[in-house]
Amino acid sequence: MRQIRGKSILLWCFFAVLPLLLQAETSYTWSVYQSKKEVALYEAFVVEYRCRFSTRGYEYIIVSNQPKETDDYRLVTESEREQIVDGKRVNIYRYIVFPKKAGVLAFALSVVMERTTKESIENTVIGRDNVEDFDFTSKKIYLPSVKVDVKAQPKRYTGNFVLKADVLKPEAEAYEPVQFRVSLSGYGNIDRLEDFRLNIDDVTIFTDGIESSVELDDNGFRSSFRQQFAIVSDHNFTIPALSFSYFDVKERKVRTLRTKTVPVHVKPLPKAHDLLDKVESDEIESRVWSWTWINIVLAFVFGIAVGRFLLPVSGEAEDISKPLPKRLKRCKDPEKFIAYLAMYDSDRYKETIEEIELHLKQVGKVDLKSYKKLLGL
Repeated sequence: MRQIRGKSILLWCFFAVLPLLLQAETSYTWSVYQSKKEVALYEAFVVEYRCRFSTRGYEYIIVSNQPKETDDYRLVTESEREQIVDGKRVNIYRYIVFPKKAGVLAFALSVVMERTTKESIENTVIGRDNVEDFDFTSKKIYLPSVKVDVKAQPKRYTGNFVLKADVLKPEAEAYEPVQFRVSLSGYGNIDRLEDFRLNIDDVTIFTDGIESSVELDDNGFRSSFRQQFAIVSDHNFTIPALSFSYFDVKERKVRTLRTKTVPVHVKPLPKAHDLLDKVESDEIESRVWSWTWINIVLAFVFGIAVGRFLLPVSGEAEDISKPLPKRLKRCKDPEKFIAYLAMYDSDRYKETIEEIELHLKQVGKVDLKSYKKLLGL
């Protein structure tokens, strides 16, 4: 009894709500907006379609399968969205169009409006046998037409762009890779770009091709292209200027962008005769150093001879092999005393030597006993 009552309540609710859903025939209207009436060949413009329903339009499905490209134009979908405005359904389809031929471009897109029926809703909700989904009636309709005047222009690309190029280091050793980068950025009909090419004689060029970043907006494709080269050579070379021509949509004229030529200095490998010259130079330098050392040794020996035989002596000859402190203790000649101190440790006894020399110069004689006592002799 309770199950029968529950089903009765459910059916009553359904049939009470159904007339509200289908109480009035839902109508719809299509409109079109285009951003430009006149464009240059390949210049992008916006086409936006709106479908406004008189109700929330739950019973309708819009099937839109637009051609991506024809002989006359290229069409790219920017967005498709659905929203409720003041309780009424609105569908918006936004496209970017690129004309491919000069002249008058006119076209009309089409959609399929699929609408379910009252019987289909009843059969699906009530759960009648052999009914698994809604039934629809389909109707193909043509949307409001688009018409634009396409002006001829000689270039493949239109928009607004910036071309840049730079060399990481314009100097290199022989066979050291020279890094060269080129970039093109801007907006227009450029979502695909052929690789840049460098024509340089007698060098080896490596590149991985173009890297790109592309986004669609009302002006077409907002793009950024980058390409890097590695150039290897054993001699000087010049990176040639690169150029890119397009129709500027702001200035309404053809522009050509160019990079600057870049001279690259390459330090060459040494030649065979340069290596021989270097060896000869090293030999000469070696001889110079040999004679220098010989002169130093001779000067050292000469200094010892002067100290041993030419310094003033009195009395017995001193044995230079004896320990210096003992010889200093026995020494009575101030000049000889200074010589012994200098030979023993000139840095250590510098002040004593200078003091004795000054005393000799001023007085003419020196009492060495005080200095020997000071030195602990």
